[in-house]
Amino acid sequence: MDVYHTPAAALDSLVARNLLPSSEFLAAARRALGDLAASLRERGGRAAAQPWRVLKIAKGGSDGRGTALSGGCDSELVLFLTCFKSYEDQRVRRAEILSELQTLLQSWWQKPIHGLSFEFPRQDRPGVLWFRLASPDLEHWMDVSLVPAFDALGPLNSNVKPVPQVYSTLLSSGCQGGEHAACFSELRRNFVNTRPAKVKSLILLVKHWYRQVCREEARRGVLPPAYALELLTIFAWEQGCGKNAFSLAQGLRTVLGLIKQYRHLCVFWTLHYGFEDTAVSRFLRQQLERPRPVILDPADPTWDVGNGASWRWDILAQEAGSCYERPCFLQAAGGAVQPWERLGLPRAGAAGLDHPIQRDSAQRPPEENRSLHAVRPRTGGRRPSGPAPGPSGAASIIPSTLGTASGLSQIAAKDLDRFIQDHLKPNPQFQKQVSKAIDVILSRLREKCVYKASRVSKGGSFGRGTDLRGGCDAELVIFFNCFNDYKDQSTCRPQILSEMWAQLESGWQDPVPGLSLKFPERTVPGALQFQLVSTALESWMDVTVLPVFDAVGQLCSGAKPAPQVYSTLLSSGCQGGEHAACFSELRRNFVNTRPAKLKNLILLVKHWYRQVAAQNKGQQPACASLPPVYALELLTIFAWEQGCGKDSFKTAEGLKTVLELIQQHQQLCVYWTVNYSFEDPAIRTHLLGQLQKKRPLVLDPADPTWNVGQGSWELLAQEAAALGTQVCFRSGKETSVQPWDVMPALLYQTPAGDLDKFIGEFLQPNRQFLAQVNKAVDAICSFLRENCFRNSAIKVLKVVKGGSLAKGTALRGRSDADLVVFLNCFSQFTEQGTKRTEVISEIRAQLEACQQEMQFEVKFEIPKWENSRVLSFSLTSQTMLDQSVDFDVLPAFDALGQLVPGYRPPSQVYVDLIHSYNHAGEFSTCFTELQRNFIISRPTKLKSLIRLVKYWYRQCNKMPKGRGSLPPQHGLELLTVYAWEQGGRDPQFNMAQGFRTVLELVSQYHQLCVYWTVNYNDKDKTVRDFLNRQLRQPRPIILDPADPTGNLGHNARWDLLAEEAAAYMSALCCMSRDGTPIRPWPVKVGEQWSSRGRLRWGQHAQGRPGLRPEGQA
Repeated sequence: MDVYHTPAAALDSLVARNLLPSSEFLAAARRALGDLAASLRERGGRAAAQPWRVLKIAKGGSDGRGTALSGGCDSELVLFLTCFKSYEDQRVRRAEILSELQTLLQSWWQKPIHGLSFEFPRQDRPGVLWFRLASPDLEHWMDVSLVPAFDALGPLNSNVKPVPQVYSTLLSSGCQGGEHAACFSELRRNFVNTRPAKVKSLILLVKHWYRQVCREEARRGVLPPAYALELLTIFAWEQGCGKNAFSLAQGLRTVLGLIKQYRHLCVFWTLHYGFEDTAVSRFLRQQLERPRPVILDPADPTWDVGNGASWRWDILAQEAGSCYERPCFLQAAGGAVQPWERLGLPRAGAAGLDHPIQRDSAQRPPEENRSLHAVRPRTGGRRPSGPAPGPSGAASIIPSTLGTASGLSQIAAKDLDRFIQDHLKPNPQFQKQVSKAIDVILSRLREKCVYKASRVSKGGSFGRGTDLRGGCDAELVIFFNCFNDYKDQSTCRPQILSEMWAQLESGWQDPVPGLSLKFPERTVPGALQFQLVSTALESWMDVTVLPVFDAVGQLCSGAKPAPQVYSTLLSSGCQGGEHAACFSELRRNFVNTRPAKLKNLILLVKHWYRQVAAQNKGQQPACASLPPVYALELLTIFAWEQGCGKDSFKTAEGLKTVLELIQQHQQLCVYWTVNYSFEDPAIRTHLLGQLQKKRPLVLDPADPTWNVGQGSWELLAQEAAALGTQVCFRSGKETSVQPWDVMPALLYQTPAGDLDKFIGEFLQPNRQFLAQVNKAVDAICSFLRENCFRNSAIKVLKVVKGGSLAKGTALRGRSDADLVVFLNCFSQFTEQGTKRTEVISEIRAQLEACQQEMQFEVKFEIPKWENSRVLSFSLTSQTMLDQSVDFDVLPAFDALGQLVPGYRPPSQVYVDLIHSYNHAGEFSTCFTELQRNFIISRPTKLKSLIRLVKYWYRQCNKMPKGRGSLPPQHGLELLTVYAWEQGGRDPQFNMAQGFRTVLELVSQYHQLCVYWTVNYNDKDKTVRDFLNRQLRQPRPIILDPADPTGNLGHNARWDLLAEEAAAYMSALCCMSRDGTPIRPWPVKVGEQWSSRGRLRWGQHAQGRPGLRPEGQA
């Protein structure tokens, strides 16, 4: 039964004898399914909470289409139900209905059918209920799927096309590709079932071949579905033959030839949908730009059954290409069976499907789709006809489009890596050809040129290892001895270029077979340009030859150029990037040494950029050119360095991060100091000048004069925003892929004088969002006060906001807050732990009720997972998805009562606290109001400094820490307040000086002893003794001004913070314009202790910190 060893003339017998399913088994299975259908129609969902009935049942699958194969096949019973009024309804009730269907199914099989066994396996197919019917000997089986569906089409009339609204409604439902394919099962069945018997025999033969290829069970999850090959077979027959009688060997040879050329396949029909409706037309254009192969289901345009980004067509193609000399493809006379060669199919040995196809212009798709291979009906005919015209492939040196920006949107996040490997990585054969050609060219130029070259550097995307499949660029930088400085280049260069051009034109004798050399019509001044083209491999490379001054010289690996190299460059009076070629080796090494996964991400970003540019070619004003693609390479490296830094990462996260940075292009400030830095005065002056320029600023890491970020970013930003909501950024659980935490500018690279601007642009939360959150929180607090424990003796005394939101120190992005619920059931500190589960449960119930009953301007979410002792929720902006606040709901004992201005707790409150606590800060929630008031009353600029310190702390928190954790963030807030108080309390201080002071205090953490006397004092002996013990602990000591049990400096990795503080103190953010360090405020770090260890409280107006040893001034 092996198709390969069956002679071509015997293939019809193979199908008739071995591939047709058992008529006896099919008859029994169909009787069983008919009986099941009748039972379902009769009984329906009468017992359901919302009863439903069956409108109609459609039979699909290979059994319904007439393409069932001997051995095992599939069938689909699509149940169109009354309870579904729209596509969206299916999602809501599907699980409930499938459960009811399972009960009905098990009841139905209580009366077994003779000649069949029934198997109900583990249900692993989402949205369907399936079972298996098998013959007693298990040689024949049928997998049956029951699919509840919405009746989108209604009663079908023969040859009548569905109204466009059916499909426009489908597209507006937000469905995944093929999610609602079952709704169109009748159209799908009729499309195949009406084909001639011989075409179905060919389909069986192709499916039998496919089953042989899939012999290893492990492969079944990666190969395309058999239905894709059914459609491809119909396409081959329509375009290559169209007759009822034909040679099966010729048909099979044609289908396998198409499989081998899968990277060029774009197959679709317009029998049921077309380009007439605007929404459908727009969607089809996007679908037809997806990665090849594209094979659209003729009934459901959202279902690309070819799905080139997901399925391993290469496995099938490899098998298809290896079997042409098998007996099944040999004629009786000994010649090879030839594939069909007709309109719409490739000639034998042709490279692909990209040749022009002539047809009636009235039947062409819209002009924008000239390159798409559409299958549309002939005028007045029912049968689909040939594809639409495509561009000429033979003479063109433009790379074939492997999906567009919109096509990329349809690739699932998990499939991006395979998409890169299959479609974006350059052709290795072409790379070898080009490398050989370049070596030949360089050898000739160096030998024949009058001027002698010292060495050559290969740059461009080819040299950097970021070249895309299809088309790329290379720079051949030749360093000549005749250039002694930058200015020399302008004098000798024209003669050198003329000589090199002559050598190339006369000396190119096809040194590499398959490569041709072309000179462009236009050239760039100061360079020699040509193009290496491989028509067979559909690849080209733009090569630029640049004779330059060897400014850097031969550098050892990892060595940095001498500052004089750049100071000389700056003094030459050059334009920005004028001499960038002199630094090509540095540029190449900066990119080429990156991990392979990062280079793959760069390829994906460049592919997206290329498609955006191609889609909008000629639509922008001439002055509005896009930034160079190299800018996006650098931006991708920046995103990876700041957000990840690992060799392995999720590609979707990296891509989303880059796209979000592009949307923030007006704030981009990206540069590196790996080759030049701020030590040299001339370079420092130049760099500070660059940093004052309009954003975006993306400085070349090799040449500080070249801002590669220049250009029009608006179009890229629009396309980035559009792509950010698509399928490629949804994870398997339908949650959105989260980008890395990267800002468009770095704190340590920000000049000291720009820190206020940095805080305003990047750290201040959005005012509108804050107002919305505060409004929502006030409403939630009121709701809890009024509704919690309504029928209980427990009462809510008050609800208090805490955390950074309440203090006015929240950071932009994701911040935190507390909602402390004070209850009368707690009469002392130690009772907080009792009844906690009951209390949390009631508050959660009321929060959920609040969520359902009230409308908010922000998105109100309560996590689905439950912990009986923890309760949280989040408020997220509806329009700015990166803006959110996470709340912890904390039940607490009301130790303080009602606070009034100037309130100071009685000493007994702290005495009770000291007697009750077991670990530091155990009951700090009881003092939330005091903690909040301590910060909220401070000047606005001090809160800005706190934000800056908190942001720095978060950056430190990303660093690998090993054992132990960093000090709590609240400790850094208090240290910032202490620095400001001790530094003079100026409400309009210098931000860099304040930040520098806090870093100085962190670096001297071994001596820190910080506390306040605003809320507790020495009048009570218990409190005084307790504070004496607290202040004798090892440094650092930072006591919570509201809760003396909380030492925020204890047991933490201050050493790690100190290391980072030392690094930042020497960074640009802490340096004056002349390069000298910013001076910190004169702040006292610690106190001297008396040998007796007893302390008495000093008098500190307005709560200023300090203890004074007894007997000392």
